Amino acid sequence: MSKVRSLMPAWNHVGSTINYPTMPSQSMGEWQAYLEFIETYFRNRGIKKPLIVEIGIGRGRQKLFYEDILGYDHIGIDHKRPRKPDIRGNSRDPATLNKLKNKLNGREVNLLYIDGRHTYSGVKADYKLYSPLAKNIIVIHDIVFKDHEDTVGEFWEELICQAKKRKIQDRTFIVLIGFYTKRDKKVKSFGPGVGLILLEEMSS
Repeated sequence: MSKVRSLMPAWNHVGSTINYPTMPSQSMGEWQAYLEFIETYFRNRGIKKPLIVEIGIGRGRQKLFYEDILGYDHIGIDHKRPRKPDIRGNSRDPATLNKLKNKLNGREVNLLYIDGRHTYSGVKADYKLYSPLAKNIIVIHDIVFKDHEDTVGEFWEELICQAKKRKIQDRTFIVLIGFYTKRDKKVKSFGPGVGLILLEEMSS
């Protein structure tokens, strides 16, 4: 059994992890699917101790899963003082990027998780600054919020359009979203959506 699945509490379509003291404030199903995906991905590629860099740590509970359960290394970046990031600072400040580079000391980032400012301009700035450091996977959270302009989803769709124009297929886009139908027949999503970009040149 997956290490992740053995720890997750029971959940349903309205389940959020917010009421569980050791869980991040995310959709349970979405969070579990994401962790099981990366657990399998890194295991299949023989990457035994991948490094995760997370921009925007929320309540900071993700580190428990990455380090204590999966055995990965994790660096969290956030600017809010009540939280306890490994690097405190505005992610869009080049000085924060330099702090990360110094901490990395030449080590590769296997997975970059972008979950900072939830606007088109915010996520685009984080992507532009930090994506060159990523070797295997870039994750963008909250890609399905489209109730107003200037959204993360807008930037996610822009990335896909850019990829279609590239002459070489060197990345794969995967979306993790759960859906359910309410009694009024309206379709709702389980969570805000996780977009994964696999940075791999496809074999011909």
